[in-house]
Amino acid sequence: MRKDPSQKLNIPTKIKPDRSTEAELERMKKLTRRQLLLAVGTLLVIIVLLFAMTSAWVTNVSKTDPLNFRTEIWGISADKITVSDSVTDAAPGRSGTVSFSVDNTDNIESVKLTVLISKNETMSVDLRKRIFFYADRQYVQNGETVHGQYIGATVSDSFEYTVLPGRSLEIGEDFSNGIPIRWEWVYDMTGYYFRAKAQISNGSLTGFTDTEYLRPIEYDYDKAIYDASNELVSVGGKTKAELLSDVSSHDGYQGTINTNGGMTYNSKVYYRVTEDDENGESVWAYLCNRLEIEEGIAIDTGLANTNPTFSARITVAASNIPVTVQSVSDAASLTAAAAAGTGVVSLSDDISIASTLAASGDLILDLNGHEISFSGSGTNYRMFNAPAGTSLSVIGGNITGNGESGSSTAFYGASSDISLNGVNVSGVGYAVYVQDQSGADSVVTINNCSFTTSQTSVMIYGNGSGDPLLLSIKDTTINSGYVGVCGNGNSTSWNTQTVISNSNITGTWAAVYQPQGNSSTVIKDGSVCEGYTGVVVKGGTVTVTDSTVKGTGEYTAAAVNNNGWTDTGDGIYLEASYDWNAAVHVKGTSTVTSDHSYAVQLFGADGKGPGSVLLESGTFTSSLGAAYWNGIGSFRITGGTFNGTISPSINDGRH
Repeated sequence: MRKDPSQKLNIPTKIKPDRSTEAELERMKKLTRRQLLLAVGTLLVIIVLLFAMTSAWVTNVSKTDPLNFRTEIWGISADKITVSDSVTDAAPGRSGTVSFSVDNTDNIESVKLTVLISKNETMSVDLRKRIFFYADRQYVQNGETVHGQYIGATVSDSFEYTVLPGRSLEIGEDFSNGIPIRWEWVYDMTGYYFRAKAQISNGSLTGFTDTEYLRPIEYDYDKAIYDASNELVSVGGKTKAELLSDVSSHDGYQGTINTNGGMTYNSKVYYRVTEDDENGESVWAYLCNRLEIEEGIAIDTGLANTNPTFSARITVAASNIPVTVQSVSDAASLTAAAAAGTGVVSLSDDISIASTLAASGDLILDLNGHEISFSGSGTNYRMFNAPAGTSLSVIGGNITGNGESGSSTAFYGASSDISLNGVNVSGVGYAVYVQDQSGADSVVTINNCSFTTSQTSVMIYGNGSGDPLLLSIKDTTINSGYVGVCGNGNSTSWNTQTVISNSNITGTWAAVYQPQGNSSTVIKDGSVCEGYTGVVVKGGTVTVTDSTVKGTGEYTAAAVNNNGWTDTGDGIYLEASYDWNAAVHVKGTSTVTSDHSYAVQLFGADGKGPGSVLLESGTFTSSLGAAYWNGIGSFRITGGTFNGTISPSINDGRH
């Protein structure tokens, strides 16, 4: 039986500061606008997201054809920006993430990215009023707290990212190390903001041109009251004027909607939100009447029969932002540079250190193909420490401990942001050890790395509150003397989200161990996980997609272990013996096998869990097993290829 491969650490709490300012945003918008004007070429890439409507929305709507994202990339090499073609379940009333990544790992300058999204040339008016794109963040603008920054086709409605040197930006459904951009399809379209040129003659509104729909105005349609002319009167006891005032108070635009100052055109009332800009355009607000809402519902429902193809144009403008590069060749200079913590520190020679290097601020360390080795003695040291509120990026080279493993750690972080690209770690017990603290959350991205450790290679602790601790491992090889990737802690140290992509992970006892409740672990894109017991699950949800999991150990009967797990030798072993749910989902072209035991086994203790297994598809080259003492476990098979036997054993006779 394995003991939990962890130790408790007592680190003082510090809240990560918010470094963004409105002035900096405005400065960078102007810079990016110039970049757009100076760009001399574009690359057109056709990307497809499948919108498969589900019966969970409404029974009389089933399916539409794809939404195409036509992506234009300005000012950055084409192979540095990738927009995925992942399949997303969607329907009116739902939202999802626009998945993309930006690779800045071989650049010693920061990259400023400006994202603009246009619907006008590709969508019908009906769809432009329903499908919106927004950055999923809360921010303050013009003294108003705004929930979600909606993205349009002009720089004034754009969203910006800064990707530091040596880092990658990953935005997706499973993992985002930046603010995600999401689409939403509004159902019950009750109102919207739009930007247009208003045609006004003799004080009367006569029409609009160049209309762009910016963001929805939403309320509970079921609680709305309309008058005899189908105009809105109130919502849940709140008058129309009060509703508009509330909406205006968090739209981020200057001023407040004057509900007595609406202008009528074609018997419809429009409310000016902003004055004309230099292009003669202004923002307006409009509330749909009851008939328009009902017609909109019919339009959404009718889409199932017409099978339209939707598309939106996403333009990404990039500009390099120079940073200070400091070259170092000795331990003293490296220590001082790390303490300063701003800009890029580049090694010009191999360096040996005898004490911990503590990051300060945003530290980017370019190993430049060199090695940092630890010359200190003992087995309980940290080579790098990223305290709360700091970020540490390490690029291209070797990190080597003193070989006396114990609890030695190459990279330790507490509520911090750690990014490793092209880094080889050896001679330590732990390669990466990160934990969240109260009020702050960690982000860890590991790309194209190689770890060889005597203990757990990657250890993560959540803190059970706030956003999850985020861990992404991509294109990486891990060889661990204990566990490759481990979530750990007590019953409150959960709330972690892990994505393992195209990586090979080998652990002497397990490739992956996840005991944490309220956690998510995704193993995908051709990853290979191998250990005495391949993957061990005691909490949260572990999903295996298009990957291989293998158990190599001798068969041992499943049993409750309250401080670790039983070495069963299974490919995937789910032991529901804690007071929270544990689930396994295998799908795609995955292969799960065991040399001497079950491919997948579910074991549950009386009154614990429950545990559940869903085998949707894949190949299972050894037997399956299920034993559950109280009979409330779930072992479902909906597809796949099976070369062994299925041996359920539910104590009270239920399966």
